[in-house]
Amino acid sequence: MVSAEGANLKGWQVYFNNVTVKGRRNVVFAVYGSCFAVWALMKMRKGSPAIEQSK
Repeated sequence: MVSAEGANLKGWQVYFNNVTVKGRRNVVFAVYGSCFAVWALMKMRKGSPAIEQSK
């Protein structure tokens, strides 16, 4: 594997790329974290009942 310096990566590309092992790992963490966050928000939103308005 190539290091971040050897691949001429700058800025956020150092942390999220498909060249280095750390970059690939960070992409996986970001994807799984996003999926978990969406799941958790949907779960929290579904659990609270809607407030009904009286007529």
